[in-house]
Amino acid sequence: MKILRASLVVAWILGAGLALGAVWNYKSTPGPQGVSPPRWPSASDISFSGSTPTLVIFLHPRCPCARASLEELATILTAAPGKASVQIVFFSPGSETQDWGKTDVWNSATRFPGACVRFDRDGAEARRFHAPTSGHAFLYDADGGLRFSGGITGARGHQGENPGRQALIDLMQTGVSRIDSAPVFGCPIFSEDVP
Repeated sequence: MKILRASLVVAWILGAGLALGAVWNYKSTPGPQGVSPPRWPSASDISFSGSTPTLVIFLHPRCPCARASLEELATILTAAPGKASVQIVFFSPGSETQDWGKTDVWNSATRFPGACVRFDRDGAEARRFHAPTSGHAFLYDADGGLRFSGGITGARGHQGENPGRQALIDLMQTGVSRIDSAPVFGCPIFSEDVP
């Protein structure tokens, strides 16, 4: 009986450890990241400022990680108010009405002062910018040159100090940063179903 109980305890500990390991691996594994266009894509329908930097972030409206990305975006914009034109772009499948994407994450984004929030039908703009993962942010300077491409969270769905957030704050406040990219933690953009 003692051996059976000990075996069950060991099995339970191993099972719990494996489950926690899988969760940690998922949270800390970045999504795919494409090669970003070094210049603002001329075919883009997203509004490019031309007088100030333009900050674009691509999100999936049903990705639970998008909430943390919006919180980090709020932190960035608070630290560098009025330093960039802000474009928040949400994936919208062509087979659905736009109501499909009007989630609580969308509603939160519409409350950002001065930000343009729009849908990206079938991910056409995300493809143009090579952004396959929700939470991918780009900062282009007023001349259309890419200054930053990457994520602004340190893990999936987690807020807090991280290299991407700091790079954007530095670039928007001073024009210089130690880094120009960071891993993107989020769900696949080109999917109607997300985890």
